[in-house]
Amino acid sequence: MEFTRPVINAYESSDMIMYGNYADEEYSEVIDTSLYSDQLDVPRSEYEETQTILTDTCSQYGITATCFDAFENLLWVGNQLGYVSSYYSADMQKYTMFRAHSNEEIRSLLTTDSTLLVLTPTTLRCQMRRGLPIFTHR
Repeated sequence: MEFTRPVINAYESSDMIMYGNYADEEYSEVIDTSLYSDQLDVPRSEYEETQTILTDTCSQYGITATCFDAFENLLWVGNQLGYVSSYYSADMQKYTMFRAHSNEEIRSLLTTDSTLLVLTPTTLRCQMRRGLPIFTHR
C-alpha cells in the first residue's frame, strides 16, 4: 500500500492532524490543541524583528548574503557590489567592511574559527575577519 502525505496549511487550522499507516488501515486523528494552550508557552513565531539597519555601502544595491558568525558575536552581510560588512551588538554597529570581489555579487558567507569564506559566482575567497585575504580560488 502506497502512502501519500496530504498538504496541510498550518495557517488555516490550529488542530494537529496525524496520519499514518498502521496494520494495513488508514488512521487519522484530530487533536484539539486548545486544551493545552494555557499550559504551554509557545512563541507565535521564530523570528522577532528588533531593529532594522540601512547598509551604508551603496543604498541602491541590495544585500545578497547574510551569515551569523558561529565564533564571534558578528553578523556578516554581502551585497551586489562585492562588499562584505560585519556588524556587532544589538545596536548593529559596523565592525569591518572590505571588498571581496571587484564586480560580482556575494552569493554565500561561511565562518570558521579564524577566517571568513566568501563565495561569488566565479571565485571562493578566504579572508581574515579584519579583511586581509588569505587565498582566492577561481
